[in-house]
Amino acid sequence: MQKSKNSCRKVIIEDANIPYNFSIDRNKNKLFFCINADELCDQSFQSAVVDLDTASPWIIPSIRNGFASAVDNNTSTVYLAGSDGIYRYNDHVKDIEKPAIIENIDIFDMKFNELLYFIDTANLNLYVLKNGKKVCITVIEEYGIQHFTFAGHLVIFSNSNGLYYLDKNNNKNSPVWFTNNVNNIRGLVTDVEGVPHIVAQDGIYSIDLKTMNVNKLMTLQDGFALDFDRFNNMVYSDGRSSHLRNDLEMLLIVATFCVLLATVGGSPNAKFVEELVKNNVFGSVSSRVLEDARLDVPQLVRKYKYPLEEHHVITPDGYILTLHRIPHGRDRNTQSGNKPAVLVMHGLLCSSADWVLTGPGVGLGYILAEEGFDVWLGNNRGNYYSRRHLLLDPNDTNSTAFWKFSLDEMGNVDLSSSIDYILRRTSRPNLHYIGMSQGTTIYFVLGSLRPDFSEKIASAHMLAPVVFNTGNGSPLMDTVAPIVAAVMSWATDNGFGELLPKSDLMADIARRYCRDGVATQSLCSTILFMLGGWSESQHNATLLPVKLAHTPAGASLRQFAHLTQNMASKKFRRYDYGPIQNMLRYGKTQPPEYNLLNIKNPVFLHYSDGDSRTNDIDINLLYDLLDTTKELIRVPDDNFSHVDFMWGKNAKTVLYDRVISEIRKIESSQK
Repeated sequence: MQKSKNSCRKVIIEDANIPYNFSIDRNKNKLFFCINADELCDQSFQSAVVDLDTASPWIIPSIRNGFASAVDNNTSTVYLAGSDGIYRYNDHVKDIEKPAIIENIDIFDMKFNELLYFIDTANLNLYVLKNGKKVCITVIEEYGIQHFTFAGHLVIFSNSNGLYYLDKNNNKNSPVWFTNNVNNIRGLVTDVEGVPHIVAQDGIYSIDLKTMNVNKLMTLQDGFALDFDRFNNMVYSDGRSSHLRNDLEMLLIVATFCVLLATVGGSPNAKFVEELVKNNVFGSVSSRVLEDARLDVPQLVRKYKYPLEEHHVITPDGYILTLHRIPHGRDRNTQSGNKPAVLVMHGLLCSSADWVLTGPGVGLGYILAEEGFDVWLGNNRGNYYSRRHLLLDPNDTNSTAFWKFSLDEMGNVDLSSSIDYILRRTSRPNLHYIGMSQGTTIYFVLGSLRPDFSEKIASAHMLAPVVFNTGNGSPLMDTVAPIVAAVMSWATDNGFGELLPKSDLMADIARRYCRDGVATQSLCSTILFMLGGWSESQHNATLLPVKLAHTPAGASLRQFAHLTQNMASKKFRRYDYGPIQNMLRYGKTQPPEYNLLNIKNPVFLHYSDGDSRTNDIDINLLYDLLDTTKELIRVPDDNFSHVDFMWGKNAKTVLYDRVISEIRKIESSQK
């Protein structure tokens, strides 16, 4: 395809809040799209339309979380979809027609090709609307489709593994993978001439239908959406930085294959600093431990001959979470099958790595797999393994939009989405939940805000539960909590987003300075125990390079601010946005407390006298407020510290075996 020598560029709208999912009514020359809703709005997305002739935009008010759109250009029928169904658009009233064509479905992407096709956000399967009912395209079921388009008789779609095509006229064919060379795909669309195109973060591409080769047409700074008008002009959105706002500013642009050049780079000194560390006189020593410090979770688990699956969960607000699954054991219970599912969730600044880095026989992930459970290791948004979003960039230096989440979103959205995904994949009615530290906090957030999830959780096992901080055992924390809470809240409102991400530099420092035989190893131990408490008997100093290579794994400042707010207030309540925004969000100047009475599934509270992050006052207060089957279980080791709940050398004997015993009792009672 040739680029026009007379191409031009015209800006239609500036300062739209991430325009996405474009569909053009080519007869009326109107562009339908979605935008990120304002932070004060109770929705994540809103549907919008702009007249391309007059550049006049307006919000479509009556559709909840309006995200997807599609146009039948033969009849100028416009379809809009949100979190509660699919609707027709009425151009006379500039709003949707009710009732919905199909209700109680959350749509991720939608296209019209003789019939209406759409992706259900709940399972990322492709459906077609026939006689008012959705019919699954079974040949590509369970492919986790993210975007799709039609080109003649081909369906072209993308998922986390790349791009595929399928002959829709032959139901016996299987999808054919053809490339994974395009990263961060944000949309697929077909132009007026029938040529399929890709809009990705770094540019716009075309697909040659004869060879299935992908050709880059245009470089973008931060591409989000694309469609073609009646004259086959590109209409696309591209991110631009702004010094006036913290939000991601966008431009809607019309062009006829005009090329924009934009380059993006990291810090010029980042690689140089890492090279200095790598060339230090304390060179790396080849050993099992140092190798483990270099590996990520899939590599680490597979190294020890355990099966490992990576699953990706897309939340309703666009975050892409990674679940690591160990479906069966290596030495015992070595077959996959209909096993009880267990979701294990990490603590603050941690990741799924914490349940496997101590190795087989010690790590909880391996132990559960050997005991016959289907093991799912979760990762909260913002950590090393869940640092992706459909629209937002965590590395964007001009916006902290990716990082604007607290414990509310992590419990109410992330945890609920992960649980629903696991239950769909396993076809089980419920699962068992094990959370440690912050992993317990977000469980209580979910249970308080979503009582319906009590039926989906067969039992909840809280390791070192952190909910109340009325008598925290750390004098330092008690002293600085109010100050830290104020500073953190200010920072999140003033352009600071991420806290302590996992980095190659940190991993290299851990390998060099925290290994056996190095004088600085004791300093590493001291730093670690300042954060999580001291327990010499449970601490394996040899594994320090592995522990510090995987931790910290990243978090948001707002998430940390939420924790410190609760420490300062000594209450368990929702995020405090300040009096004005609290009134807009909650209807009161102070954030409401979470209602723990909503939790009805069995809860087991595992605590230790040696844990500096919790104490008898807080644990008993939590226990008393729970109105469900519950048990308070003390770890029989007076020196068992906070980090020992995930890394303790004898954790299996003093803790994990008891957890497994309680799970088995629940399983037996359900038969």
